[in-house]
Amino acid sequence: MFKVDRIPWLFILLLIGGTGLRLAFLEAKPPWNDELATLVFSLGNSLRSVPIDQPMALDTLLAPLRPNPANTLTDVVTRLFTESTHPPVYFVLTHLWLQLFPPDHGLVSVWAARSLSALLGVAAIPALLGLGWLTWRSKQAGQMAAALMAVSPYGIYLAQEARHYTLAVLWIIASLSCLIGGIRSIAQTPLPLWRCLLWIGVNSLGTATHYFFTLVLAAEAIALAPLWVFSAEKWGVAWRRIGGVAIATCIGLLAWLPMWGSISGNELTQWIYDKDFLSNWIAPLGRLVAWMLTMVMLLPVEGVPLGVAIAAGVILGISLFWLLPPLSRGMAYRLSAAPTRKEAQALLRVWLGAIALMLCLTYGFQADLTIAARYQFIYFPAFIVLVAGAVVPGPSSGRSLGQPAKVLLLLGLMGSLTVISNYGYQKPDRPDQLVPIIRSVSAVPVLIATAHQTHEQTRELMGLALEYHRQFPARTGELAPQFLLAHLAPDSNSAVEVLQKTVEQVPRPFDLWTVNFLPTVQPELKTCLLDTADRPLMHGYDYRLYHCSGSPSG
Repeated sequence: MFKVDRIPWLFILLLIGGTGLRLAFLEAKPPWNDELATLVFSLGNSLRSVPIDQPMALDTLLAPLRPNPANTLTDVVTRLFTESTHPPVYFVLTHLWLQLFPPDHGLVSVWAARSLSALLGVAAIPALLGLGWLTWRSKQAGQMAAALMAVSPYGIYLAQEARHYTLAVLWIIASLSCLIGGIRSIAQTPLPLWRCLLWIGVNSLGTATHYFFTLVLAAEAIALAPLWVFSAEKWGVAWRRIGGVAIATCIGLLAWLPMWGSISGNELTQWIYDKDFLSNWIAPLGRLVAWMLTMVMLLPVEGVPLGVAIAAGVILGISLFWLLPPLSRGMAYRLSAAPTRKEAQALLRVWLGAIALMLCLTYGFQADLTIAARYQFIYFPAFIVLVAGAVVPGPSSGRSLGQPAKVLLLLGLMGSLTVISNYGYQKPDRPDQLVPIIRSVSAVPVLIATAHQTHEQTRELMGLALEYHRQFPARTGELAPQFLLAHLAPDSNSAVEVLQKTVEQVPRPFDLWTVNFLPTVQPELKTCLLDTADRPLMHGYDYRLYHCSGSPSG
């Protein structure tokens, strides 16, 4: 009788399930600040075209989100190098990808942009299957790694954003695969030249996708260093070829030095620097543990009653406490007795090395890289493969997956459902919450104003405008407010002065909503009355309402 091979069917189910989770409700959440940057720059448009210090209509503010057939890949790269701090590979791919989809009511399709990241996230599932099998020499461990990736809450979070992290994860998986192959080549046949070139190419593309990929390369160097120190043939053919890969990779990195030199002083990156860092120095460690936990498990903790969030935290804590002993025993076996102990030790050093480098930058330069979950992508694949190896029995045990593996997969699936239903990893900006409040409160024309310093504030205001467009695409002209970017010059009160002057010129009556008007959260406006009613706090928006009626002089 014909017997169906279960491995391909299991893989197909993982792929279908992982794809469904990443594409589910893909457009339900409004794009936040960074995603809007992806959309604008991938179109080859500029944010500098948005008017400053004068009221503008919704269509004017959303103009950078309109596809322009005349823009080319050169425009994409030019905009990135002049207005952003990111390398171009992902944005170039997004530019080409978006050309396959029609505009959405005249604007770029958010679903189309996110779908590229989602499909790259799907590709990480078979990629982890390969890396898991290559590392542990076990089909079962490879399947477990793929399964954990398929239902990873953190993986779903990255895949549902129009950002470059899922592409960077693929390059990391490819580079780690080359690393494992390089380690095996030391005791076996030296790496063939084509694999050396492949490794160099992957490293170059990874750096051209996200600059934090260099931390992965440094972690790989940390993983290789002990092997080289204790090697009996430090200058053998195998090590010379690995050294050649390292030298060629470093030469490729030199091309980015001018860009890196300008990033630390760029206004767009200042938010990660904290002058009062030492006042809460232990917080980065807590965040690091929390982000790693969400890579394999999560329950509803955002947008739910406090009691539900506490119960979810308790369940996760109990689960972690129960899982740690079997995971520790499994990892101890992989590191000491398993035939793949060198690979396990190297992957562990990559994971710990990446974390150590992040903490060195965090504590040494007070540039807190733990503050954003998305930055943890640098050790995400290594962590998943290590967990898969620890939870799967050794190849000679003959045992099937135990309870720890099943519990991990269940918690991962529940976590992925948590993310797609918006009860975890909510977007930092929630215009979908603020726009209904503005519409329900204001029965007169509206002016929404913010203090402008960089195009980050332009995107914050653009998020509100896009939400108006999303909710009422056919009636935008009737319902849309006007918008004001009041430029805040350094060491000045210019934003408030622009706001005061604009308020005097706008026909009355109207309602003024100030949004993230920093550093003056509550500017004084003599001819408008501050509304002191209590309203909900909002993700990404600190807002105030002023009622402006009667004549400007009165």
